[in-house]
Amino acid sequence: MRDDVQRQASRTSGATPNASSHETTVSEDFVERRLATNDAVTSALAESASLEIAAPRILEAICENWSWQVGILWLAHESPLEFRCLHSHCAPECAAPDLVSWCRSHTLMPGDDLVSSVWKTGEPAWVSNLDPWLSNASDGRQDGTEAVAARAGLRSAFAFPIVIGTRRLGVFEFFGSRERPTERELFKMSNLIGSQVGQFIERHNAERALQRSHDTFLNLIQNAPFGILLVDSSFTVSRVSAGATKLFSAVRPLLGRKLDEVLRVVWCEPFATELGREFRNTLISGDRFHRSCVKQRRADTGRDEAYDWQLERITMPDGTRGVVCYFYDMTEYLRTQEALRESEQRYRAVVESQTEMVCRFRTDGTILFANEAYARGFGKRAADLVNLNFWTIIAPEDRKYVEELLGRLNPSNPEIRIENRVLTTEGVRWFLWTNRALEFDEQGRCVEAQSTGVDITDRKAAESQRQLLIDELNHRVKNTLAVVQGIAQQTFTPDASP
Repeated sequence: MRDDVQRQASRTSGATPNASSHETTVSEDFVERRLATNDAVTSALAESASLEIAAPRILEAICENWSWQVGILWLAHESPLEFRCLHSHCAPECAAPDLVSWCRSHTLMPGDDLVSSVWKTGEPAWVSNLDPWLSNASDGRQDGTEAVAARAGLRSAFAFPIVIGTRRLGVFEFFGSRERPTERELFKMSNLIGSQVGQFIERHNAERALQRSHDTFLNLIQNAPFGILLVDSSFTVSRVSAGATKLFSAVRPLLGRKLDEVLRVVWCEPFATELGREFRNTLISGDRFHRSCVKQRRADTGRDEAYDWQLERITMPDGTRGVVCYFYDMTEYLRTQEALRESEQRYRAVVESQTEMVCRFRTDGTILFANEAYARGFGKRAADLVNLNFWTIIAPEDRKYVEELLGRLNPSNPEIRIENRVLTTEGVRWFLWTNRALEFDEQGRCVEAQSTGVDITDRKAAESQRQLLIDELNHRVKNTLAVVQGIAQQTFTPDASP
């Protein structure tokens, strides 16, 4: 495609030495037209808020100063790649309404046309005569912009890319009513215009992205369920979230009020002044401020409430600095924590007052909690037993048996009783342990349990003594029966003498 364009340019522009000389000579007329074009393009970009506004003036300036009858600005859109007409210009003396209408209603896909060629190479391209260029190429060109232009009576074409660095953003395409040799000076000028427009697009894309980011940020602030307060550089409240209305319900109106005034309405001194000082320090130094669970007395309600406070410096949409304050009502959380602590203290008091041994453990043997009764049995403090392994206090001959029984704990059988010997400061003692599973893994195996133990050594000793007595009695009964049986046999044996 590119070689075809260049060959066409060479056949036309290189026909005679005079034509070559004309191509490389920078005339006074060219300088004037170049300056006029540059001024028009620069003014259009400087005075326009968007490329949509600047494009008509740019196309008109290039067409008028360089004798093109039609100008089109194609912008590239990715995923998938396609080119859409942003704007087109048609000179008053040119009757090509079909071409302008076609461009505005069609989307170009990458192919063998002039726009695609310029996009691929990143370089300007010139077609001196459209008829041979169209006839010497693939059928794909017959359906493109150039074919529509040729049918409208246009004979030559020129296109150059819009670039920013190595990225290409779009293509300018122009058509003339007569055959034209390649004008290399126009190539140089087009590189400058393409770069200017590319920078304009990039800058406005960045500005739009920044504005969208600010809009999103401000929208998040306004609709956030938790507390957000935005203060500008003059320490005036400029934005507040929906979740902040509870804290500042006594301040009406809130937006536009000075921060110090707002804080004094809500909080008692000296906290109101201290918090205002932190806002100022964050704005001036940029240091982030964070304090957790700050409990203070409110000036408007007289109640004690606790909040998490976080301050950060930000850049406002107008470029000035401000401070965003995130705050979370922790009052209920603290009340819940205090209730849990009280409940835990009551639970511990009950557990500590028990004479039974209580131990919470992982099934790998790690002790998580032990009461004082448990600790006294091993001559230690309860805190010293945490993270130790209880398998070391179980009599070696009972460990396999205990491990096997604990392994039977599961969601359908969460409790099991085990009698085993334990190594205490008083020697080996027998205990009855009631083991209750507290947590299971995904496979239903117990990973944490609590055990309550009762010393049954005396009971075991009594049972052993009773068993000894029973065994002795059985032995004596057996001996007595043996004597009786012997006597009976002697008494009732028939006399065999004559």
